[in-house]
Amino acid sequence: MDKNLNKKIDKLMSSAQLQKEKNNLDASLSLLKKILNISPKNKRAFNNIGNILKEQGRYDEAIKSYEKSILIDPYYQIAKTNLAILYHEMGNLNKAEDVYKELINDDKNNLSIYFNLSRINFHFFNEKVINQIKDLLKKK
Repeated sequence: MDKNLNKKIDKLMSSAQLQKEKNNLDASLSLLKKILNISPKNKRAFNNIGNILKEQGRYDEAIKSYEKSILIDPYYQIAKTNLAILYHEMGNLNKAEDVYKELINDDKNNLSIYFNLSRINFHFFNEKVINQIKDLLKKK
């Protein structure tokens, strides 16, 4: 993608964030959709659309948007984390747990994911995992 398109996308992304901060969710959503018209595989736009849809209580649509983001980049931690948190908040603990475990598998150094998972399934924390967390804490 050329430099001018990237600048246009960055400007639209900034404008969308500003609208979201002003609680103009529909305006933010519109700007993010413009990004997708320019760059149909923009993982950040799909993730941010998911965030807005979640705020609007449109959970099924938010899930689809997060999943599109993850489909574009299977290692996109931000979208995966947002998806796991949404499942958790919706009470779909099995799906939340699956996504949290996938996140841990992708990045064993993210302590916040361990914390989130501990709120669902404390049995996940066997001796090996606890020692791994202790080692991480010593390094930090």
